[in-house]
Amino acid sequence: MTRVRGIVLTLLAVLILAEGGTRLALWIGGDAYSAKDARQEIVDIASAMNDRVAEGEEARRIVRSDAPEKQPFLHPFLGWTSREVEARLASDVERYGNGARPEGEVLVMVVGGSVSAKFARHGSEHLRAKLEAETGRAVRFINYGMGAYKQPQQLHAVCGLLALGLVPDVVLNIDGFNEVAASSANTTTGTHPNYPAANFWLHLYGSARGDRSLKDKELRVFALQRAAAREADEALGDGAMHSAVLGALRRSDARRLRAEWVRAVDDYTASLGELDALTDAAGPPFDPQGVKGTIVRNWVESSRSLDAACRARGIVYVHVLQPTLTDPGTKPLTPEEEAIVSGATDRTTFVPEGYPALRAAAADLTAEGVRFVDATDTFARSTETIYRDVCHYNRAGNVALADRLYENMLAALRDRTGR
Repeated sequence: MTRVRGIVLTLLAVLILAEGGTRLALWIGGDAYSAKDARQEIVDIASAMNDRVAEGEEARRIVRSDAPEKQPFLHPFLGWTSREVEARLASDVERYGNGARPEGEVLVMVVGGSVSAKFARHGSEHLRAKLEAETGRAVRFINYGMGAYKQPQQLHAVCGLLALGLVPDVVLNIDGFNEVAASSANTTTGTHPNYPAANFWLHLYGSARGDRSLKDKELRVFALQRAAAREADEALGDGAMHSAVLGALRRSDARRLRAEWVRAVDDYTASLGELDALTDAAGPPFDPQGVKGTIVRNWVESSRSLDAACRARGIVYVHVLQPTLTDPGTKPLTPEEEAIVSGATDRTTFVPEGYPALRAAAADLTAEGVRFVDATDTFARSTETIYRDVCHYNRAGNVALADRLYENMLAALRDRTGR
């Protein structure tokens, strides 16, 4: 009995030493352990892999669900949409169609990719409150950002919404990352850089045409997404995350799943690009040596056309170049963000070259009177972790972006309403 007690006490001492040593090592490394932060990182990884954003109590519901209403399907004009967006559109057209407005309400339409969609959900409330306090008018944001959208998809989306009679007071376009990263990634599959993001577009167009090998690669992507969701569910459901040792192990597992998922997505997308059946979905021929010029021209011309479509209807157009983690010098990186950068894939390698090209080309838009906001400096003085991955922000990041856009949006509303 004494021997058993000694073994138990020894094991307890080892566990205590391991726990204390882990916490001390993390503290010395500038990354003191927090169960809340570790849990949120695992949820962030799972939600990003499943194209969701979840915090707090909402997280458990989200990571347990495949969310069929959010699954993309082919759209004849936009590349793809979802049941959730179509339902929202029907509701908005009924409420706001043909210029209808509740008395005194100002309508802001948000467009772009997933960063714009997440801003509309997690940053616009902060911006709305500030605008209403200053103007005395009710401000309503409607969200038409869509995961992986890039120009000219938001141009086509706005024109389609206008054709349905959904005419806002302000169009807020937040873009840049997909235009650079996804457009350059398209070329690795032989898809024209101006076409929709190949990892969505070719998947939706060609998955039914693939062979068993392609299906296996697709299933691998889905399996990793579900594994990450299970990791997040377990992290939320028990007390193990209070241990720095167990929390570090779970966080490491989540990061490993993310890295494997990125590789699996790239492998699947590359295989899609090799399908003979997808030749007609890859777009017209393009010059591989002129990709940067094609990308920049598409971004400028699409914004110019959006501005013209809005001006013709008295709508104020605001174009925002979004911050991204791999745009050098735009944020002091935390250890968590450095880990994200080190694990970034080839699809982000064009960002350091592409973003300066967008900023330079934006001078033409500004000279023509387009309300352009270079918001890439939003986190320049932030020393806290903001990024969930290479382009998406946590709630604090979305609030900071709202603050960065406040003056520009206030001027836009005053131009539209006269007050």
